[in-house]
Amino acid sequence: MPERGHPVRGRHPSRFRLPVRARLGRRIGARPRGPQGRIHIPCSIFQAWKHGRLRPSEQDLVSPLTVSPLSRLVVFLLDVSDSMSAALEWMRTWVATAMELAYLRRDPVAVIIVQGQEAEVLVHPTTSLGFVMHRLTGVRVGGGTPLDRGLIVLRRLIVQHREEYPVIDVCLLTDAKSTGSLDRPEVVSSATGIARQAREVLLINPGAGPDEYVQSLVELLGASFLDSRGE
Repeated sequence: MPERGHPVRGRHPSRFRLPVRARLGRRIGARPRGPQGRIHIPCSIFQAWKHGRLRPSEQDLVSPLTVSPLSRLVVFLLDVSDSMSAALEWMRTWVATAMELAYLRRDPVAVIIVQGQEAEVLVHPTTSLGFVMHRLTGVRVGGGTPLDRGLIVLRRLIVQHREEYPVIDVCLLTDAKSTGSLDRPEVVSSATGIARQAREVLLINPGAGPDEYVQSLVELLGASFLDSRGE
């Protein structure tokens, strides 16, 4: 298995885990302390000594500058309504294949399902591929497609974990035929936030080609589109 700090080498394109600034990680220096920043006591004392002061004053306080290997969170939003019943097995196979690469990179995965009247987080961020697949085996199709609720839940999940993961990629598997309106201000605001804070948003339609519903959702999220044929 590749180590966390090294690129994955194999059939798929390698992605380097470049070090990026993070709240926790390896300390590489110090920076001026912000209003809510942590105080690094040894560096603050040394900063005061450099200016001939025995005790640090407010202007000498600094925070640690830390870096951590680039961590990516992959969020799947799965439509398991009646209209997706014929594509359920295909969906499970595709998700399993997509998560294999995330598993090799030790990228955490989260899963949101959209069904009936509500959307819920089926799996919170985890690196356990077995746990994710176990949860997916218990999913049964049925009900409507509250895609509007799914976008709101997705936005909340991104906001909750955006400080922990510098990069968030989103993948939606749906035919985009929402039973709820996507024009409500709350839904539009959530979609705008997703498009702004996610590095990549991919919409996959198990059908063939984008129809008016898919095209509307692609434009709303600024997403890339892929159908089950890989086109």
